Amino acid sequence: TDADVAWVAASEYVWINGLVIQGPRWRVSELGGTGGGSGVDCISWSNSGGNGCRATNCVLINGTHCGLKEQGHGGTNILVEANVGIYNGMTGLDHGIYFPCEDSTVNGNIFTASAGYGMHTYAGSQPDPNDPNGPWVRHHPSGLLITRNISLQDPISGRQNSQSLLTGLNNEMYNNVLVGGTVGFWFFGGEGGTGNKVYNNIFAHNSSTSFGWNGWDQETNEADYNAFYPGDANDEGANSITGDPQFNGDANDANDLDFSLDAN
Repeated sequence: TDADVAWVAASEYVWINGLVIQGPRWRVSELGGTGGGSGVDCISWSNSGGNGCRATNCVLINGTHCGLKEQGHGGTNILVEANVGIYNGMTGLDHGIYFPCEDSTVNGNIFTASAGYGMHTYAGSQPDPNDPNGPWVRHHPSGLLITRNISLQDPISGRQNSQSLLTGLNNEMYNNVLVGGTVGFWFFGGEGGTGNKVYNNIFAHNSSTSFGWNGWDQETNEADYNAFYPGDANDEGANSITGDPQFNGDANDANDLDFSLDAN
């Protein structure tokens, strides 16, 4: 059926650790419920579920929607750490991780070959419990800590043309490596957003733009001390630099994806 593989609903302190979770992307035509459409996440949290939950050390592959997703249902205090997401999604609206929650951490993960973005921290919606028939309530990411992740285009298939999108309030993004494809990073401000910080990240080998502001107030959000290669007109920060990061591996060689930095 059109349901997620590991689905945490209205639950707290659930730890998913060390699993290989495979969705049905290669056999999507067999899915019931949507006429063979997409919609399966490898791991998801919904109905205010997620407080104290963890997803760690998992391999997430072939979800038809996202590798990991908080459904925009008010999830908070979730840890996503040391996972690998590969070949998730069917369209540009499907991502390695979709995370519109609050006060949560995304640390030390690898996302590649997603159909959309590697990391997509954008608003989500749910029905208003006080007015079930009225407009849905928007939940914006806030208080997220996004650190030490690698998001890259798969050099074999060419999937995952965009690496990261951030919106919301008071989120912090440090020490990530965003490599390959068209767009390295977007600050998306279509619904507002203040107090966000993007520091000490590497944006490399992105063909269109390494870094872009889309409707954001650059006075109330901070981006600096980042590295860009190649540089472009949208690079930001007085202390940011442009130059080859000199990875030990080759971002364009699937057999040599080593993103540690050359000590020389």
